[in-house]
Amino acid sequence: MGNAAQEEHPSILDQDTFHDFMELCEKEDLIKIALSVNLKIPGFTPKKYKQVPLSILKHHLLRNLQNKIKVEKFLQDFVKGAEEAYQDLSAQEFFYQIQFDEKQSQAQAFAFFVLHYGEQYQKHKALIKRNIQERRPFYTDLMDVTFTDKIQAYYQNTMAHFADNLEKLLDHHPMKEAWDDFFEGREKLKDRLETSLPRVSEGYYLKMFSQYRKEISRWKTKEKEAVIGLALLDAIHLADTYRDKEAIAIHQYEKEMRKIQSDHDKLRKKLEETKKDLERIKSAFSVAQEEKKQLNKTYQQTLSELNEKTNTIEKMTAELAQLNKAKSDWEAEKANAKLWKLFKEELVFLSLVDDPLFEWVFNETQRVIVDRPEQIIDYVKTLPEPFHGAIFINTDGINSKSLFQLEACVQQRALIYKLVGGGATRIVRRISFYLEGAMHSEVETAP
Repeated sequence: MGNAAQEEHPSILDQDTFHDFMELCEKEDLIKIALSVNLKIPGFTPKKYKQVPLSILKHHLLRNLQNKIKVEKFLQDFVKGAEEAYQDLSAQEFFYQIQFDEKQSQAQAFAFFVLHYGEQYQKHKALIKRNIQERRPFYTDLMDVTFTDKIQAYYQNTMAHFADNLEKLLDHHPMKEAWDDFFEGREKLKDRLETSLPRVSEGYYLKMFSQYRKEISRWKTKEKEAVIGLALLDAIHLADTYRDKEAIAIHQYEKEMRKIQSDHDKLRKKLEETKKDLERIKSAFSVAQEEKKQLNKTYQQTLSELNEKTNTIEKMTAELAQLNKAKSDWEAEKANAKLWKLFKEELVFLSLVDDPLFEWVFNETQRVIVDRPEQIIDYVKTLPEPFHGAIFINTDGINSKSLFQLEACVQQRALIYKLVGGGATRIVRRISFYLEGAMHSEVETAP
């Protein structure tokens, strides 16, 4: 297989390729494409593309792009900026790398593959399409994988991700200032090591592994193993150092927490003392208030004696106010009396819901409050025959099935009834309306 090299493939990169590419796209890929082509989706702004269901987003993109774009140019734009990591790799090396690269989606890998390995794509197009249709990685069964290839690809890909983290770790290494003399100069690393071997645990070998990996990769196997082993010991020692620092930090934290707890206990004790002082102040204040009350009482008595006539007028005014209040109360009672036991007719009001208004307007024989719809049916069955009064059933709290059974029972006995509901005030108004002449002998089946 050849190395990655971009060529013109007008006969290969067609709409079928574009459709396979779209099948591989994840939600993030589709959003990236939608933003790049300024896609319009009714009811969604670009900021809300994440809320669009995957199937709808893909449908709109296919409708707007299929048979309207140059596939090769479209895929080139899609992978722009992500190609550097895979330049100059053979197709097999590309497959090894991409299976461990979590940053690249299947769609990105596919686009890079068809652009740079056109011959392999054309040769295995049917297999690739079948892999896509069966929801497998598109490169399944295209790799001739050995353990060496697999472990090396995994190492290279993982190392690429952790290289920056290793650099940051070394930038904060506690022995960093001591490295300058050793790493100064232009001679090769091996020449320096032959002259002087730094101590393990001071970070030198971890620095070598980070800065001189290419040179070390050309050494003999045993030499490489030795340096990598020393770098591992450096890393272990550094981890122990950080662990010790963490233990010290934890100890210091616990010490500070104990001090905070001690201060908290002192403050709580002080607060309790303050509360007791406040209670004493409140008690003294109550005594002072009582004394003030007694003094005020004496003052009022004295003032009453000195102003007897004024007091008499005030009493008369108070009595007049009481009479006015009594008059108002009497008028209010008189008005309320008009509602008291409003209905004198022979009737029965059946309800699962009680309300003070029902107690005012119905007498005890008219108002029947029960807990279940079945009890209403039982009550209706106990009514004497013939029963000439009207039956009002409150539908509030009764479901449709139970209401149907109630009506069937009442209709079976040919009783005059009415369904009412909508709250106590509305129920009373409707019953009053019906009794004034709206109902007579008719039977209605809805409130």
